[in-house]
Amino acid sequence: MLDFMRRQYSKLKWVWAIIIFIMGAGMILLYIPFGTDLGSAAITNDVAKVAEEAVSAREFQSAYRNYMQRTQSQLPPEVRKAFAFEKQVLEALIAQHVVSAQAKRVGLQVSPLEIEQRILSNPVFLDQGKFIGFERYQLVLAQNNLTVEEFEKAVRNEILNNKLLSFVTAGVTLTDKEV
Repeated sequence: MLDFMRRQYSKLKWVWAIIIFIMGAGMILLYIPFGTDLGSAAITNDVAKVAEEAVSAREFQSAYRNYMQRTQSQLPPEVRKAFAFEKQVLEALIAQHVVSAQAKRVGLQVSPLEIEQRILSNPVFLDQGKFIGFERYQLVLAQNNLTVEEFEKAVRNEILNNKLLSFVTAGVTLTDKEV
């Protein structure tokens, strides 16, 4: 076989050139999207998209930074890297957005009054049973690397999660035998 290839070297060279050309043309046709409007593709700062909601890079960075501040003294960087904490934080954010999308799908909503009541009942924002005031409220949030909007969105998500959980489990009953 090798002897045949040596004798037919000049002809074999052209056969290989034709095969490589056909393979290259096939890959171009297969992997380059012709007919699509590449100009309409937008570059965004979103790291994931769930239904109509997007997990923004800023939201991910904020969540990751808060997570790192909570665990920095407890775990060395090698352990955090080995367990892929970035991926875990992203998956948690995606799960929050999935719950939010599902809650919207079934028609659950959170009113501004519910958010206000939840914040006013939080002992962190109370001084002798009274609200600490908007300025101190902002200061406490800023010390925790949060804006008012981010915190209130987190409170809204928490209330929405609780409502969805109540909605899903409302019709579930277990007998003593099943327990």
